[in-house]
Amino acid sequence: MLLQRHTVLVLYLCLQIVSSFNAGEETAINKTEKNLTQHARRLKKTKLRSLKLMQNPTANLIALDDKGRFLKSYDIVTCDGYILNIFRTTYQNEEPTRKEFPVILVPGLYQTSDIFVRQNTKNSLAFMLQDLGYDVWLANVRGNKYGRRHLYLESETDERTQFFDYTYDEIGFYDVAVIVDYILNDTRKEKVHYIGHSLGGTAFLILNAIKPEFNNKFQSAHLLAPIGYQNYFPNKNFMKEVDNFTEIFEDLIKNGKAEIFPPVKDENKSYSVGDCLGEEKYKNICEELQIDKLMGLEKENNSKDKTRGGSIKLLAHLAQTIKYKTFNRWDYGEEGNMKHYKVKEPPVYNISQITAPTKIIYASNDEFVSPKDIEDMAKSIAKASIREVTRKDFKHQDFLLAPDVLEIVYKDLEEDLKHIDRIHSEAEQEKKSILMTMMITKTIQRQSIQIIMGQ
Repeated sequence: MLLQRHTVLVLYLCLQIVSSFNAGEETAINKTEKNLTQHARRLKKTKLRSLKLMQNPTANLIALDDKGRFLKSYDIVTCDGYILNIFRTTYQNEEPTRKEFPVILVPGLYQTSDIFVRQNTKNSLAFMLQDLGYDVWLANVRGNKYGRRHLYLESETDERTQFFDYTYDEIGFYDVAVIVDYILNDTRKEKVHYIGHSLGGTAFLILNAIKPEFNNKFQSAHLLAPIGYQNYFPNKNFMKEVDNFTEIFEDLIKNGKAEIFPPVKDENKSYSVGDCLGEEKYKNICEELQIDKLMGLEKENNSKDKTRGGSIKLLAHLAQTIKYKTFNRWDYGEEGNMKHYKVKEPPVYNISQITAPTKIIYASNDEFVSPKDIEDMAKSIAKASIREVTRKDFKHQDFLLAPDVLEIVYKDLEEDLKHIDRIHSEAEQEKKSILMTMMITKTIQRQSIQIIMGQ
C-alpha cells in the first residue's frame, strides 16, 4: 500500500516533469499522458516485490569512521520507475546549523557515490565539505549498484536488456532532475550547489539544456572533466573502436550483454579489466576501450567494491558523439529519429540554454576530455568559466583518486563556494537592510501624518 501511494505521487509529479524530454514526438502533454498510462498499466500487472522503500531515513544510518561520521540513506523513484539509493552526510550528533545551500556530489561514468567516501580521509571532497558545514548529498544513478531496482523491471533476469536500455538523456533528465527536486523539497531550500565528475558533469549539461527552467535551482555548478563536445576527443585507442562500435554494441545486446561489470555469484572474486563484460571472449573489447582508465581501476586484482556497473549503451552513446564530432542525443537512425524527434538527425544539446553559474575544471592531459572542447563549451554557456589543473600529468580519474587532489583542485573549489556564499549573504543582508529602511520610512510617514492630523 505504501509503495502504491508513493507511485501515485511519482506519477503526479511526472506530469509536470516529462513533457520537455519528449518534445517533438507528439503534442507534449499527450505524449506524457500516454507514457504515464502505460507506466500505470505495467504497475498493475507487476508482481508484488519487497522493495522496502526507505520512508524514515533517520533509521537508516551507515557508519563511516570512528569520528562519528554517518550517511543517511534515502530511496527515491524516477519518473520512469528506477529506484535510486542516495545518501546524505551527517554526524552522530547532527549539527544544528548548516550552510545556506545543500551540495550535491554526482559521480562519473560507471562510478557510485562510494568514490566520495572511500577517498583518503584527508583528500575526501565529501568530508571536506561536511567539515565546512555544508549539507552534503551523494547521488547515484540508474544501473550502478545503488540503482539496480525498478518498479516493474528486473536487472538480473531476461528483463536486463530493457532495464539497461538508457543513455545520457535519461540520467540527466530523469535521475539528476528527481534528485535535485527531492533535496530541495527535503531541505526547504531554493537552490543547490552542484559538483559533478565526468558523466556527472555531462548530466548537468543535459538537464539544463533540455529543461532550462532547472537553471534556477542551481546556485553554482562545478564540473570536473565533463564529457560534452567531441571535436577533439584525445583517446586514440577508443577512437579505433568508434567506427565499428554500433556493430559491436548490437552484437553485445543480441548476446544479452547489456551492462559493464555484471554481478557475479562469487563474492570473493578479484576482477581484471578484461572481465568488464563478464566473459573472457570479450576481453579485447574491454582492454581497447581502456575501462581501467575510465573507471580508475588497476589492470588486475580489483575487489568487487571497485567495480560499479552501468549500461553498455552509455559507451555506445559516447561513441556516437565522438564519431559525429558533436554533443547530441541518442541516434536512432533516420526512421527512429523522425519518430522520436521529428527530424532525421539526432538533436544537438543546446548548452547555450544553460544560465546557471558554471565553472569547468579540466586537465590538459586528460585521456577522455580535450581542453579545446572545454574551451568551446565554456564559450557557449552564458555564465561559464574554466580552470586548468596545474599538474600537467593529471588524468581523468585523478579528480577523485590523486593524492594531491585536495591541494590542486578541492582547495580552489572550497574558495569558490565560500566566495559565492559570501556574495549571496551580502546580497541578502542588503535586501533585508533595504526592506528595513522602507519599513522605517513608512512608519515615520504614518507618524508624521498622525501628528499633522492631530494638529
